[in-house]
Amino acid sequence: MSDLFPVFFIIFFACLLASVVGIFKKQRSLLFVFAGLSVMIAASLGALHAYGEGPSYTAVSVYAGIAIMGLISGLRNLGLFSTRTLED
Repeated sequence: MSDLFPVFFIIFFACLLASVVGIFKKQRSLLFVFAGLSVMIAASLGALHAYGEGPSYTAVSVYAGIAIMGLISGLRNLGLFSTRTLED
């Protein structure tokens, strides 16, 4: 394992936390867009790797769920997807 693994681990979980916060935060931010889309790309590659190792559908489903969460966070903060209702 690389010496940089803990650094990547901390960065990934910081981006994961930022994308979760980005889903629920009312104000939009480019930081949350970057974090959400980064999580989406990393989780998509993780799902592809998990499927390639052997079709472990549980791992693929978890990675796909995280990727969808990152995508929703990124699009919501970009302004392309809104959680507002018509009454707002």
